[in-house]
Amino acid sequence: FVTLFDHLVYAIERSQKHIVLPNRLLWEVRRFYPREYAAGQQIRDFLNRRLQVELPEEEAGNIAFHLVNAQTENPDMERTMLTLRMLKDIYSIVQLSSGQKIDENSLHYARFLTHMQYFIERVLDHKMLGSEDISVLEPVLDQNPRAYACARR
Repeated sequence: FVTLFDHLVYAIERSQKHIVLPNRLLWEVRRFYPREYAAGQQIRDFLNRRLQVELPEEEAGNIAFHLVNAQTENPDMERTMLTLRMLKDIYSIVQLSSGQKIDENSLHYARFLTHMQYFIERVLDHKMLGSEDISVLEPVLDQNPRAYACARR
């Protein structure tokens, strides 16, 4: 949270000088971390009212990014950015493989996203679960080969 505070100080200074830095990950943060983004919007709105500044929407995304980073076991901005890019890629693969638009307001989407976030953490931490017993996987392979092909991609 120290880095968040530091970021906010400079964001306020930039706002007073009318300097807006683009947030290239705003779309991903908004889509994959909606709770943190909503908190970022509330913080931005509070600061705008309280300090009479005009922090842009990008700052809500930046604040959310700091909140996401603070929740990880290994807080590192580069890692958080990598996680976001991986989530975006996985989302695209699933949507293209299924040929359907994903309902981002559904419970299924929220659960899938949570599982993918933990999966990516395990991959990056080299803590993958063992695969000695594939008997659980075999019925899925037989019943839904398209889903398996998507997962392999």
